[in-house]
Formats: sequence, structure tokens, C-alpha cells
Amino acid sequence: MTQARVDLQDPAFGLPTDGATPIDDALLRAIRALDPVRGGTLRIPPGRHVVDSVDLSAHPRPLTLEAPDALLVKRVPADGGAVDHMFHDRAGACALTVVGGEFDLRGAGFSPGDTVSAFHGVRADDWSFDGIHVRDGIEEGLKLYSPHRLRVERSRFARLRNDGIQVHCLLADGHTGRKPRRGARDVRITLSDFVDIDDGHRGTWNGQGVTFNSSFRAVEGGHTVEDVLVAHNRFVGCLRGVWAEFNALGVRGKNLRVHHNLLERSHWFGIGFVGVDGGSCIGNVLYDTGVEAPDPPRTSSEVVAVLLSGAQGTNHSRDVVVDGNRIVDRRPQPLMQYGIWVKSGERLAIGERNRVRGATIRAVRR
Repeated sequence: MTQARVDLQDPAFGLPTDGATPIDDALLRAIRALDPVRGGTLRIPPGRHVVDSVDLSAHPRPLTLEAPDALLVKRVPADGGAVDHMFHDRAGACALTVVGGEFDLRGAGFSPGDTVSAFHGVRADDWSFDGIHVRDGIEEGLKLYSPHRLRVERSRFARLRNDGIQVHCLLADGHTGRKPRRGARDVRITLSDFVDIDDGHRGTWNGQGVTFNSSFRAVEGGHTVEDVLVAHNRFVGCLRGVWAEFNALGVRGKNLRVHHNLLERSHWFGIGFVGVDGGSCIGNVLYDTGVEAPDPPRTSSEVVAVLLSGAQGTNHSRDVVVDGNRIVDRRPQPLMQYGIWVKSGERLAIGERNRVRGATIRAVRR
């Protein structure tokens, strides 16, 4: 008999209790016990559990994972594990909700370039994360391709190699289902922390807390990211805090709103809109942007708190409002060169309520 709610501790699922044996098979048995149409809730008990790589696409149904007191640890290749994501759905089959849980990705056990995140979804709709903690990974915390109706709140992402959350729109994204090609839509990331995200630049620079991008030309109407809200989050020690970059000609991010976030010690940029069509950067507080002097031989190496730009000479940002932001370099020897830099764009409104203090070259450059 299928159920609406199951507990992984039920002896019928054969949960390993030694804290070292992967629990993948027990998880899949428990998922199969849920209603095949309506889905249900799977509770993961407190304690340490090793997970190798769980394919959620084989059991299409709405699934809720509850793990508020559980530590889920990624199995590494030295232990016989897969170089793959902890949980993944490449067929866009599973509507997923995750409530609580700490996800240790054991980044030291993998090599740069390995594709390992806590959750990877390809065209997976209605994914929601509430109160999760993802840490110590070689890549992203959440690696999401063209999601619709994504919700992340009250979560924490720390010590990751690439991005805390990546929302990407690819022409060839590995999708194995029947959904048509498309972009991302309706994304909300709120009340979360992003700390010490390292993308491997020089081995010391930190990576993007949240990033949105598209890397191909406009085809089939164009696939991009639209209707995004990033609000009331905290970013500490990220190469870039919030970064939206759309390089392909004719593909722009649409209606991107970055509001009321706190960004401290961004290594390079605090917030960046590159190739964005319609959006706003309002009420954010940015402290102490820049952790080392810029590298003159690099292009775009300036230290900037808020950047508005085009991508490679194309896709100029347009119809973006920047207002009510407080940008301060509080250090005795500031490294922030520009508070707000408008490199290129159309109809960009830089409001009078922005406050910039401590820029070494110019507070606002247009």
C-alpha cells in the first residue's frame, strides 16, 4: 500500500545505521512507497547519513524531503562513490521540496572541475528549499538549469568552490525528458546566507553567491532568466555577491530585482547586471568591496560595488533602476575603486538616494 508520509527509519526500507554505508537504496525504497501520483513526504531521521548519488527522475511525483536534524554527507570516489550530484533529476520529472538538512559535499575529496553539487535539476519545476545548509563543495550548492517557480529561503551556503546557487539556461543542458527547450522563470531567493564561496580564481578569490546566466544565442524565441527576486539575503566573502550575466546576442535577463541585501567583503564585484533588460537594484548595503588590489593585466579587473554593463560589447543593459543603496568602504585603506559604475546601457536610472563613501577613484561613474 502506498502512503502519503513515510519515515526512513521504518525497518522495511533497510536504512544503514553505521553512518558510513550509503543510504541511497533505502531512500529509493522509501520514495517508491509514496503515492505514485500525489507523492508525499519522506522524513530522514537525525544523525549522520552517507549519500552517493540519488536519481529522483525515476520516480516522478511531488516529493518532500524533511531532514531538519540530519547530516547528509557525500560519498567520495576514494570510498567508491560517484563523481555526480548528491541528488539529481535530469528529466524534469520531480517536483521537489526540501525542508532542513545539512549537506556536506566533502569538497576536499574531489578535484577542480568535478561536477558535484547537493541538488542538480534540469528543467525541474516547483523546487523549493527551506532551511537547508550546504557546505564544503567543489562546485555549486544548487545547480539548476531553466527552473520554473524556484523558491529558496532561510538557507545557508558556505565554503563552496563555484556558486551558492546557479540558475543557468543552456541550449544543451542534458535534459532527458520531453519538455521543450526554455528559459528560467519565477525565481525567489530570500532570507539566506552565502559565505566564503570560492571559484578557484588564483585559488583565493571567492565565487558567486547567486548567479544567473545564459550562454547561447536566441533560438526558439530565446531562452533566458526572467522574473527574479533576490531579497533580504546576506553575502560575505564572495568574489561576486549577486551576478547576472547574459552574453549571447539577443538573450537578456528580464525583470531581475536585487533588493535589501547585505553584502560584505565582496572580493571583486558586489552586484552586477550584465545584459539585463528591466530590473532594479534597490536598498542594498555593501561594505568593504575588494580584498586585494586589482590585477592591471586582467580585463574588467576594477573593484566595483555595483556594476551595470553590456556583455562583450553587446547586450547592453537597459531599463534598470539603481537607488537607495548604501555603499561604504569602512577600512583605513580602502580598496573599492568605484561605488557604482555604469559601463554601458540604455535608460539606466541612477537615483539620488544612493550613498557612496570610500571609493578611491570615483563614487559614481557613468
